[in-house]
Amino acid sequence: MAGVVVGTGIYQAFFAKKKDAFLLKQSLPSILVAAGTSLLIKNIVKAERPYERCPGIETSISSDGYSFPSGHTTVASATATALCFKYPKWYVIVPATGYTAWVGCSRVVSGVHYPCDVLAGAAIGAASNILVFLINQKINKKQKSPKKGL
Repeated sequence: MAGVVVGTGIYQAFFAKKKDAFLLKQSLPSILVAAGTSLLIKNIVKAERPYERCPGIETSISSDGYSFPSGHTTVASATATALCFKYPKWYVIVPATGYTAWVGCSRVVSGVHYPCDVLAGAAIGAASNILVFLINQKINKKQKSPKKGL
């Protein structure tokens, strides 16, 4: 999960258009909030992974850490939701949502997460975007309001 966050940050820092502040004001902060929240919850809940609890589940993926929530799905959802905020068109929303679903399903099928881990991760990713969006709106509103007494 850390690789995804670092990779996204590098892309946005070096390859994003300078005038596209959305990436730095909305996308990257929401991914960081989502990843941090996911990591915090993982270390509080400390849920075992399915292949650790159920002897019949085999996996070829080595995952350290805890199961709940799915960090990969959290970051995928945060990324997809940021895209949906930036480009609210069906031809962006459908693939972005599909990508998040694909990531979540792959984590369940591979035996490293339960479905509830994936659903929680998707909710955390989307919620982080909404939170950052609302904070950005408040900041922008304060910056645009005229100063009294001048």
